[in-house]
Amino acid sequence: MSAEVMMVTTTSPLEERVTNIEKWFQELHEEYRALSFIAARAHSTSESAGELYGQIMFDLKSIKVQQAQHTVMLTEHKHKLIDLKETQDEHTRRLDGLKETQDEHTRRLDGLKETQDEHTRRLDGLKETQDEHTRRLDEHTEILNELRANQDEHTRRLDEHSAVLKDHTTMLQEILGLVRNLN
Repeated sequence: MSAEVMMVTTTSPLEERVTNIEKWFQELHEEYRALSFIAARAHSTSESAGELYGQIMFDLKSIKVQQAQHTVMLTEHKHKLIDLKETQDEHTRRLDGLKETQDEHTRRLDGLKETQDEHTRRLDGLKETQDEHTRRLDEHTEILNELRANQDEHTRRLDEHSAVLKDHTTMLQEILGLVRNLN
């Protein structure tokens, strides 16, 4: 017990401070490693978000191109339907005056009606496709907004960690200067 008491009494205040500073340096080093890990994760997440953003933007452009193509097709089919209706009216007028060709014109009208029905089915299919593309565009916009929010949060947290790390580095340098001056 007396050897321990002598050991305690022989330790100088400077040695105790140096020991405390070494402990503090160890804690700062561990904090630095943890902050470095967090910064690396934030950077990785930011890169992943950037890649996903690029893919979403590519998908959105593709959807817009498809929508434009579908709009052109809808307009063409609309004009074809108008043309078919005009032809049907013309045939009806001819049938009134031409009893001999009535059967032939009836078959033609049936064919035009099938074409009209097919165009109507296609228009319905195009409308469903357009609705699906609009839904997917809305989903991608929501995902993009979430990714932007996540990226902003990670950037903010990274800036906070960088500021803390800079403050700790400054304090560490000041302490080292004090220790050197004491020696």
